[in-house]
Amino acid sequence: MNYDIEKKFAGNFIQKRWQDRLIYELSKEKKRKTALSRFCHNAENYIKKDTIIYKGCNLDDIFNIIAVKTGEGCYIISWDKDDGLCVNLRQALDKIDNAGLSMILIFSDYSIIITEREHGDTLKYLLKRKGKEM
Repeated sequence: MNYDIEKKFAGNFIQKRWQDRLIYELSKEKKRKTALSRFCHNAENYIKKDTIIYKGCNLDDIFNIIAVKTGEGCYIISWDKDDGLCVNLRQALDKIDNAGLSMILIFSDYSIIITEREHGDTLKYLLKRKGKEM
């Protein structure tokens, strides 16, 4: 796992009161899934509201909004073997299409949180970093 990327994610997108808890849980192998499960059904309780630029189910809408650099990597936090991987944009899209459980994709200026599939499609949040990184 990449502690620096995960810490920046928390600082950029997670409400101050939850940041330390999330960073702690992500850094502990036994607590990592607990951290990710926070986003399954309650993502909006943890996200900084002013960073949400899209909330919906359509992945095409997200990629029409963001300006990810073609060669930019994407860091994945997930329940499965993809956890901690850095992949290219095409691979990240494939992972999203196959996601049945919650996952977080972290780009340099954006993050995508995908909630757990309940009834119908998964809810997706597109977050954009505000100002300077921490």
